[in-house]
Amino acid sequence: AFAELIKRQPQSRQIPEYVAAIHNSAAEGTSLLQQARDLAAIGTGNFTLNLQPTPLREFMDSITSDWNTRAESAGVTIMASYEGDTDLLALIDPPRFRATYDTLIESALRWSRNGVIEVGLKAEPTAAGIQLQARVRDDGPGLDVEQLATCFGDLSTTGNIASATAWHLLNALGGRIFAENNNGCGTTYGFDVSVERA
Repeated sequence: AFAELIKRQPQSRQIPEYVAAIHNSAAEGTSLLQQARDLAAIGTGNFTLNLQPTPLREFMDSITSDWNTRAESAGVTIMASYEGDTDLLALIDPPRFRATYDTLIESALRWSRNGVIEVGLKAEPTAAGIQLQARVRDDGPGLDVEQLATCFGDLSTTGNIASATAWHLLNALGGRIFAENNNGCGTTYGFDVSVERA
């Protein structure tokens, strides 16, 4: 609310950048708090999803729009792609699905500088529903064996609430989340999961 109030006031050239930083920090704090709650709920067996029919192409467009400014500030270009039916609707929990994607992108941003991060989603209809393959590729130096092993896992492994929550969430859904080095340079962060079709 404070950031929105400032937006309406006469501004110097730097003010919009400060407002964006405040807004992003608040959003990140809210997301981290929700992930901590989810992690606790998963641990006690009380975790539930709020499944909603979600257009996957629009979902990917929103990721591109939201991440472009942040990536540009790090000297990185986001290149997003969607492979699948443009009208395909999936039953997913949009905020949690988005938080998992954000975790992948944040992992890539740690290593990619003055380069490109490819963000992709492949949606393949199956007899049981939709198979989703999410991939985020950076062009950084790649990770060593220990770094790869601690990208995703429980909290004692990763030391990171977002990464641990994403790992538990994908396990609970019968999917997988992973990190692996590319041939040549960079790392791919991804998850695979089957969901119902809306």
